Amino acid sequence: MDEQTKAALIEYAQTVGMAAAKLKQTIANVSLHDNTETEVNEAAFSVLNFEKRTSTRLGDYEIAAKTTNKEPAWTQALNILARNNAAINSRYHAENYVYSYWLYSEDQDRIYRQKLKAKPKNSNGGCILTNYRTWARLNLEGKREWGDIFPDGKVPVQSIATQHAKLEGVKDVESVFTINWKELSTELQQVILEKLSKQTGATKDAILKDILKVGLPLRRRYTASCGTKRMELFI
Repeated sequence: MDEQTKAALIEYAQTVGMAAAKLKQTIANVSLHDNTETEVNEAAFSVLNFEKRTSTRLGDYEIAAKTTNKEPAWTQALNILARNNAAINSRYHAENYVYSYWLYSEDQDRIYRQKLKAKPKNSNGGCILTNYRTWARLNLEGKREWGDIFPDGKVPVQSIATQHAKLEGVKDVESVFTINWKELSTELQQVILEKLSKQTGATKDAILKDILKVGLPLRRRYTASCGTKRMELFI
């Protein structure tokens, strides 16, 4: 084997090795948050037979019963909701869904859904988009903390990999995502700054300076799952 061929093979082996190491690290980072999700098409639910209901508390809603639906569609839909901890106060839906879906823990033989309300409008009259490339989805606790800012429960983050951070007022080191500040609208950024200013007593300028310097953390404990459309992370 001549020296040129040998050098080319060595370079190729090194490149493959580096790619394998990158993939291994990516998989390890994903495993830190093992509920990583891919957006599910609403067709997984719309194939079910739903019956209309009305109540004083909920208004109009619909129910799909196990007894009136076929396998495997029923179990597939049920598992999606169970995996995402879908409940009456933490309903499951994704971008462009018509309905939100949930279960009751004491009744696993029915799937519930209700039409989503119209999305809030921005200052230009258009709908606020949340078609983020990488995101974390808030759980019930997270919605109590951040639901006023992210009503659909979807928060843009810089990476699906979490990191450890020492947060002010928290004794132990926490696992956190970093919110993708640049992906938020100016209006939403201002709402967040006002919220944090009221909570901490710091000025909005001081808070913004810290965010631009070290990022805005989102505690992992506030999330149910995360996902990404950046498939280059797995190449």
